[in-house]
Amino acid sequence: MNRIIGITLTILSIAMAIALGAELKAFIDVPALLIVFGITLGGLISRHGPGGIKQLFDGQNNQAPINTVVNSALLAAIIASVVATVVLLTNMGSPKDLGPALAVSMLSTLYALIIFVVGYAASANAKISISSILLLIGALLVSGMFYIAGFIIAIFLK
Repeated sequence: MNRIIGITLTILSIAMAIALGAELKAFIDVPALLIVFGITLGGLISRHGPGGIKQLFDGQNNQAPINTVVNSALLAAIIASVVATVVLLTNMGSPKDLGPALAVSMLSTLYALIIFVVGYAASANAKISISSILLLIGALLVSGMFYIAGFIIAIFLK
C-alpha cells in the first residue's frame, strides 16, 4: 500500500510541476517518446523475454526487470541526445530547426528520468545500482552539453 501511495505522489508531483510550468503539449514530443519507450521496451524484452513485461509488474521478483527498464531508459536518453545532435548539425543553416532538436534531447531525458524515479518507487526492494547512477550522470551530462551547445549556436545564428 505504501508503494502505491509513493508512486501516486511521485506521478502527481511530476504532473503538477509540468502543469504549473507550461502547457501539457509542450512536454509531449512523439520522436522522444518513440525513442525512449521503444528502446526501453526493446531492452526489457531482449533481456527478459516477453515474460519480462509480466515480471515487471510482479510485486515480489521485479528488481532485475526494473533495473533493465531504468538502465534502458537512461541509455535511450543518451541515444536521443546524439540523434538530436545529428539533426541539429545537419540543419545548422536553419535556426528554426534548433528548437525541435533541443526538444527531442531534453524531453527524452525528462522521460527517462520519470521512468527512473517511478521505476525505483515501484521496486519491491529499491537498490540503485552503480551502473544506473553512472548512466543517470551520463544522460544528464550529454543532455546538458547538448542544451548549452544549442544555446550557443542559437546566439551565433541570430
